[in-house]
Amino acid sequence: MKKYQYALQEPNFRIGNIDIQNVSRPKNYKHTFRNGRGKHGFIYTVRGQMRDIFQSSETNELYVNAGELIFIPKNTVYTGIYLEEDTEIKIVQFDLING
Repeated sequence: MKKYQYALQEPNFRIGNIDIQNVSRPKNYKHTFRNGRGKHGFIYTVRGQMRDIFQSSETNELYVNAGELIFIPKNTVYTGIYLEEDTEIKIVQFDLING
């Protein structure tokens, strides 16, 4: 059997300005970050489904179902749409410091 070795590394950055939000919205509620997200964010869909539409050189869509986690970097321009009644998400957002 093949053995794997793992080594922990000291990160070359820190995180700060952390906040955690629990959000529940009705079906078809939209929020748009026209100027981009203010912070990096991990977004976990607890219940329901989200549709995220990203604006870049081409438009990309992502459907996020209950039980799925996504990461959206700071300054990303996108629109989030709650696709089911009482869709619930948890957001952990933060800034990178020194890195």
